[in-house]
Amino acid sequence: MTLNILELPDEVIVSILAHLTGPDIRRCRSTCQRFADAVKSSLLLLFLIELDDAGYTEASNPRTDVSIEEKYSILKEHNYRRRNHKYRVTYKLKLGPMSDGFSLETEALTAPWKQLFKDGVLAQWSSVLPDSYMPLQLDLVLLPSCNTGREFKQWRLVEPTIRVREFDIEPAYDLLVLLEYDLGDTVGPANRCRLHFRTLSTNDEHPDAVIGHIDCDISTAFDLGLRVECFGDTVVFYIPNGSNSGLTFGQEDTTGLLLYNWTTGALLDLSTMQLPRFITVVSKELLIAPRSTFTYGLRNSPIGQLDIYEVDWSNNPSINFVAALQLPIIDTIPVPPPGLHGLSSSHTALVLFLKSGNSSSLSNSGVHARGPAQIFEWNRSSQILILHIGLPHLARSPGVSYQKISSYIYIPAAIIYDILGSYRKSFAAYQSNIISWEQWGLRTRWIHGHLAEVLNFQALPLGSKCIQVKGISQTSNTRVRILDFNPRLLEQLEHWHSQQASDAAGPARSYSGWVYQPAEPNDETPTDSCVPPHTWLKGSGANQAVAPYAWSLVENEDLHRVMKRADRSMRLVWDAEHIVMLQGNTNEETVVLSI
Repeated sequence: MTLNILELPDEVIVSILAHLTGPDIRRCRSTCQRFADAVKSSLLLLFLIELDDAGYTEASNPRTDVSIEEKYSILKEHNYRRRNHKYRVTYKLKLGPMSDGFSLETEALTAPWKQLFKDGVLAQWSSVLPDSYMPLQLDLVLLPSCNTGREFKQWRLVEPTIRVREFDIEPAYDLLVLLEYDLGDTVGPANRCRLHFRTLSTNDEHPDAVIGHIDCDISTAFDLGLRVECFGDTVVFYIPNGSNSGLTFGQEDTTGLLLYNWTTGALLDLSTMQLPRFITVVSKELLIAPRSTFTYGLRNSPIGQLDIYEVDWSNNPSINFVAALQLPIIDTIPVPPPGLHGLSSSHTALVLFLKSGNSSSLSNSGVHARGPAQIFEWNRSSQILILHIGLPHLARSPGVSYQKISSYIYIPAAIIYDILGSYRKSFAAYQSNIISWEQWGLRTRWIHGHLAEVLNFQALPLGSKCIQVKGISQTSNTRVRILDFNPRLLEQLEHWHSQQASDAAGPARSYSGWVYQPAEPNDETPTDSCVPPHTWLKGSGANQAVAPYAWSLVENEDLHRVMKRADRSMRLVWDAEHIVMLQGNTNEETVVLSI
C-alpha cells in the first residue's frame, strides 16, 4: 500500500520540511494548501524562513535558554528594526587612557593607536604619541545583544611588561593576541617578533593555546606593515617583504604570511612567498590576492586579476593556487604628466584593495570556541567582498590639488565558493587557471565614487550588506546608506518595483525606505557623468557588472549630529545590531547606535 505524503499528520510533514533550507521550505509552501497550512502552523518552519529572509542561518551553537517561540519573536523583531534602521538605544562612551594603567604626561598627547569592533566587542588601544611601542592599555566594551542575550559590560586590560606593537581579538574564542616586536637581542638583518596568546577577558595566558607564545624571525627592516589577524583558532601574521615607505601611487610591494593554529601548533610558513601587499584572508581556508597589472599607456587590457588560494590544514598544512579571476578590460589610462607628485609612469596605474568582513560567527563551531550561544549567525554564502580600484584623477584644473578617484566592484563570496566547489570536483576543469571576466562579472556590481568621499569611512561588508558614506566634504551633508545584495530582499523589491511600473507612469522611488537598483546600467555605475567619457572608464566592462542591489538611507538624529562634525580621523564600524562611530580624538565620545 502506498501512502500519499499529503495524508501524513501535520507533525510528520513539519519534521520532514524542517530538514530543508529556507528557500526550499518557501517553495514547498507555495505548491499546495496542505503544505502552506503545515508551514503556517509551525513556528520552527516560520523561524527557518525568517532566517533565510535576513541572510542568516541557524546558529552552530544555538541558545537553549529560549523557546522556539521566543527565538522566532526575537528574530522577527530584530529583522524589522534592522531593515527599517530602528535603533532604540544610543550609547555615548568615553574611552581612552587613564592614570591607572601607566603614567601619562598629559592626556592631550594621547590618541587611539588602534580600534577594533568584532562580534559585539569594541576594543581601543591607547598610546602616547609619537612612540608606537607602548605597554598595553586596552579598553573593552561588550555591547548588549538580543542574539546572544548578553548585557552591557565594560572592562580594561593592562600589560606593562611587554612592548606591544599590534593586537587583535577573537571574542568567540576569548582570545587576545599581542604582537611584541624587537625583543632587544637582534643580530644582523633579522628582527624577532613574539606572538602572545592571552584571554580577552583577563589577559591571562590562554588555557587552550598549545604554548603561551611563539617567536618569529623576520628579515625586514620595516615594521609598520606588521599586523596580526584572528580567524577562529588560526592567527595570520602579515610580514612585509620590502620597504613600504615612500610608495608612489601604483607601486605594489609584497608581503609574506604566517598562518598558525594556536590550539594545535600547526604552522604554514609563507613568509618568503611574494604575495601582493593587499592580500585578503577571507577565512583560514581561503586567501584572495588582488594583482594590479594595468600600466600607463596600455590599451584594451585587463585591470588585473584576483588570485584564489586554498589552504589545506590536514596533516602538513599547504597552500594551493586554485584559479585567477580576470578583472574587466579597460581602454587606457593616460600617462601622467612629468613632475606630478606621487605618480610614476613606471608603476601600475591602479591600486587594488579587497575588503572582506571578518566575523568569527562564520567559524565559531570549533572545538575551542568559547563564544556565547546565539539565535542566528551569518550565512557564509551571503558574504560580499569589495574590490576597491584606486586611480589618479588626471583631468584636474590648474591649481587644484592632486586627487584620486575610486570605483568599487561588489563581489558575492558565493562566486568564490562555487569556483572552489567546482575545482574540488573536477580539477581538470581548471587546468588553465584563468576565468575570464565575462564568465563571472555578471554576478557583480560596479559602483563608482570619489576616493575623497568614501575611503576613510568605507566600513567592511557585513553579510550581504555594505555601508556607503556619501558627501564627505565641507559643503555637503554626510549621508550613510546601506547597500544590500540579499537575494530574498531583491526578489521582494523587484516584484514591488514591477507592480509599480505597470500601475503608474512614474513608479514610487522606494518601498519602506528601500530603493531597488535593477540589473541594468544606472547612475551609480562608472558610466556616471561625473567621469568624462574620454578617461579610463571608456570600454571598462561596467555593463557586465550589473547585479541588482537595494539601498536605503540611515535616518537617525544621533547619527546625523555626529556626522556633521565628522573629520578624517573618524571611522564607522558595525555589526548586525550596532553602528559605531569611532573617534580619532580621545576628547570625543564614541557613539553607538544599538537596535
